[in-house]
Amino acid sequence: MLKFLAAVATCLGTGLASAVFPLVNAELATVVAAGLADPATAWACVAAIAVGQTIGKIVIYEAARAGRALHQRRRGRSGRPAPSPAPIAPADPTGQPDSIGQPDSIGQPDSIGQSDSIGQSDSIGQPDSIGRADSTASGHVTSGPSDGSTAPTASPAPSTGPGHPTPLPAAGVTWWGRCRAWLGRVSRRLEAAMDTRWRRVVVMLLSSSVGLPPLIAMAALAGAIRMPRFDYIACVLAGRLLRFGAIAWPVLVLTS
Repeated sequence: MLKFLAAVATCLGTGLASAVFPLVNAELATVVAAGLADPATAWACVAAIAVGQTIGKIVIYEAARAGRALHQRRRGRSGRPAPSPAPIAPADPTGQPDSIGQPDSIGQPDSIGQSDSIGQSDSIGQPDSIGRADSTASGHVTSGPSDGSTAPTASPAPSTGPGHPTPLPAAGVTWWGRCRAWLGRVSRRLEAAMDTRWRRVVVMLLSSSVGLPPLIAMAALAGAIRMPRFDYIACVLAGRLLRFGAIAWPVLVLTS
């Protein structure tokens, strides 16, 4: 009896550890238990490994569910109120319109072609500062168009070579950025495939029994999308029992 309980407890701990740490192989533990123990003990060990795996996946599920809820609360607290509309500017203090050709609040003409406050002419057709020669520090002289329009200037090309640092790669170009983008696309597709309750059940059964998609990733996704706990636990436990039972049955047949 003590050997039976020790074997079951060992398999339960192995299943729990393998659910959190993928390096611990639950399938190998199932084969060893089925090959070394009698049939009754072997089936009890298979059930214990499945239960341990389910408990470990529940831990991942609850952590992802709590993390998603915490993220939503933080976003709600950091939300800022909508900006108030800009105040309407008051009317001109003189009560008169301020259009071209009409006197403004200081009583001076403000029409095109007339002198302004600094006494310089500003009429259409006269060259301004753009049309004059523009001397640079290197001694080259460039001239703008004669009609007063702004000439486009080309930005200098980045310098490379000795003494100049190599420009950093753009975001998403590195291997880590590509991995994050790929994981984001896969997560969105899986979440879209699990939009109804029965689809979630089917996907979780496939993941827990066949292993595709990986159960450790699906456990986190199920918690993030707040899959019902009963559905999640039932799917994981049923799938793990089917998986480990299918692994142990041929070994028991060969060793019996």
